[in-house]
Amino acid sequence: WSLVVGVAAFVGCVSMVSSNAMAVILDEFPHMAGTASSLAGTFRFGIGAIVGALLSLATFNSAWPMIWSIAFCASSSILFCLYASRPKKR
Repeated sequence: WSLVVGVAAFVGCVSMVSSNAMAVILDEFPHMAGTASSLAGTFRFGIGAIVGALLSLATFNSAWPMIWSIAFCASSSILFCLYASRPKKR
């Protein structure tokens, strides 16, 4: 049950993060908002499909592959956020 609680907490934050991320994307590219929105959705579902396919290859009878994939995706998102928020060089 601890995995269920952890996944529920993780998935519960997705709607808050994804809606704010979409607002930032649309604010950054207002002149091509449709393209930016579709590209963001494509990346979101594409990465989810790739991670899901890779996770299905793990034939373990435990929750560890799911735990490691969630940890990897969360760590990657933090690193991308830090990279994107660095000061711009002049």
